[in-house]
Amino acid sequence: IYPMGKTVLHVTKFQKNTGGLGHHIDRIEIPKNADKNLTHLNIEIVKPQGNLQQDIAKRIYEAEIPRKIRDNAVRYVGIIASGSHEEMKKIEDNGDLNQWAMDNYNFMAEKYGKENYH
Repeated sequence: IYPMGKTVLHVTKFQKNTGGLGHHIDRIEIPKNADKNLTHLNIEIVKPQGNLQQDIAKRIYEAEIPRKIRDNAVRYVGIIASGSHEEMKKIEDNGDLNQWAMDNYNFMAEKYGKENYH
C-alpha cells in the first residue's frame, strides 16, 4: 500500500436498480460537472465484461443461491477510494497516482475477490 497518509474507503450498499450509477460507471453518460477536457486522464483498472447490471446478474447467477433473493436485498456495494485533498495532491505531484490506485485495487481485490469487480 502507498506509504503516505491513509486511504479512505467509502462503501455504499445498493439494491436492485443500478440506474444512473451504472451509466456513470460504464461511461454512458458524462456528469454535467465533469470537465470533458480531462477525461483522457481517467484510468480504468478493471475492464468491464458487460455493463454493470449484466455483471451483477452474472455474479449472482454464478453464486448458485438456493432460494429467491428478496427484492430489498443488497445486490452489490460501491467502493470509492479517496484521501484528503492535501495527501492526494502530494501523491499526484510525485507522479504516484496510478501506483496509489493500483495498490488500493490490489488490496481490495485480495480482500473481496478479484472476480467481484466490474
